[in-house]
Amino acid sequence: MSLYDRIDMLCKANGTKITVLERELGFGRGSIGKLKNGKTKAMSSDRVKKVAEYFGVTVDSLTDDDAVHTDVRRIYYTDEETEGQAQKLSDDQHAVMQAIPHLPPQRVKILRAMLDEWKDTNPNG
Repeated sequence: MSLYDRIDMLCKANGTKITVLERELGFGRGSIGKLKNGKTKAMSSDRVKKVAEYFGVTVDSLTDDDAVHTDVRRIYYTDEETEGQAQKLSDDQHAVMQAIPHLPPQRVKILRAMLDEWKDTNPNG
């Protein structure tokens, strides 16, 4: 999964357009899109860090080609403890329903995107 794909996935999960992300971070219009079409081969480490901070993920989750980080679920968590807590929540529907009203809107969007993906891959679930 490319850097562009990871950024695009996070934008979709958060209901943000790439053009809005570029504007909010002070990037030139189309600068992230140039990664997709190959006009730009890489993004500066400073910009990658800004994107990671914007979404609350690690720089590694955006740049590491290791298979662990290409798993869609992994990109949402900044540490193993957070991932573990999310797994516990997913195991207990009641806990999820109790937690949702207390989550920040950005995390609710991420949860919704994860559930949508799960429904797409588990039609009988």
